[in-house]
Amino acid sequence: MCTFQRLLISIAVLTLLVCGSAHASGNAFVANEKVCKAPTHTQLEWLDASTWGPFSEYVRVCSISSPKRPPLLLLISVWADLYYSDKPSGTETVAMPKPLLFTPKGKQVGELPVNFPTDPPSELVLFFADWRKGFPYEIRLCVASPAASGDQVLSPLRYVPAAQRYQQAAEEGGSAPSGGCRGR
Repeated sequence: MCTFQRLLISIAVLTLLVCGSAHASGNAFVANEKVCKAPTHTQLEWLDASTWGPFSEYVRVCSISSPKRPPLLLLISVWADLYYSDKPSGTETVAMPKPLLFTPKGKQVGELPVNFPTDPPSELVLFFADWRKGFPYEIRLCVASPAASGDQVLSPLRYVPAAQRYQQAAEEGGSAPSGGCRGR
């Protein structure tokens, strides 16, 4: 990873840390130090040690909740910016485990298709929607990318009560609206 890419990642992370909210109601979910913290020992035990172990110090747990409610969903991911900031310049890119969604009691209820908050040089922007009793039944996904292809909307994840899991919708993704991932 080149120095320029690291600089872009650092700027993106600083932006995320400075502005943001703990919940989403049509706005993009923004990961920040208020809602995303290092995992507890118990939360690390929920993860497959053979896959997540090498990244354990770079894992963060984000609490997802509607306004004035305790979190009903946790997003656990490896923060690529933290991982690469700890490595020498020119470190080869590594495959990281996909982010996982859990209940606060540790039941896995889904997985995101790409890393969150970043998968250099792209950033995954999440929109939590269709809130019912403080729980989001839909997660809209948009990959903000500086590449020539631009931002891409992915098929949303929808909570299926019978399966007690989020599943990727069958509909196709597509190009982001004219305002990009954050301009919805």
